[in-house]
Amino acid sequence: MERCIKYALDSNITIRQAELNARISNNQYLQSYLNTLPSVDANLGYNLNFGNTLNPITYDFEKGNSKSLQGSIQGNLTLFNGLQQLHGIQKAKYDLLASRFDYENARNNIALNVASAYLQILLNKEIQQVAEKQKALTTAQREVVNNKIKAGALSETAIYEVDAQLSRDEANLVNTTGTNTISVLSLKQLLQITGEQAFEIATPEVNADNMPGLAELSAVGIYNYAVLTQPSIKGAEARWKSSNASRKIAIG
Repeated sequence: MERCIKYALDSNITIRQAELNARISNNQYLQSYLNTLPSVDANLGYNLNFGNTLNPITYDFEKGNSKSLQGSIQGNLTLFNGLQQLHGIQKAKYDLLASRFDYENARNNIALNVASAYLQILLNKEIQQVAEKQKALTTAQREVVNNKIKAGALSETAIYEVDAQLSRDEANLVNTTGTNTISVLSLKQLLQITGEQAFEIATPEVNADNMPGLAELSAVGIYNYAVLTQPSIKGAEARWKSSNASRKIAIG
């Protein structure tokens, strides 16, 4: 399971998208600071005229070619605009925090989904093994009933009920096998690997003695801890602060 989770965290597209969004927000945060700097524009032009030209000093037409070089420079500095730039920096800051928490939340969700899919495969494998054993038992029972019929201990109709049960067991085995295959494909999808690729999970040995303290946990305590630590909650708080900064920008 640990290898599956690590592989998913390194290759899952959702996590990569969240990481790119965090980088974009970081660039936007830097740009919000750069927007407070003064802007400078410069222009330079060169003109070459042939024939009669207008003298820019006397405004008389003169014969001959003329050349002119023009240049300009302009600067702009915002002194005050209702604190919009300041609130813009705050908004970009909270957007950056929200994107980082979204990245952490994406990693948590993928890890949780992989663990859930892994455990589902283990459960489906157990169910499939039970179905295989049930079919084997029914097959053995059919052999016993058939021998009793040959010995005259049972009527021939007794074999029909066993055959019906064997058919149900075979159908159940087909269904459980298909369910197990689908659960494996679901885990492959989370890991971004193809369905044709060979894949088999290991069944870990679980000892309840190695998990102390689970009985003492309460739903309220788990909820309160999640509210304080979950990145999805922190991301929502950061987006709320970003919206508040946008409101201040509009007021400004």
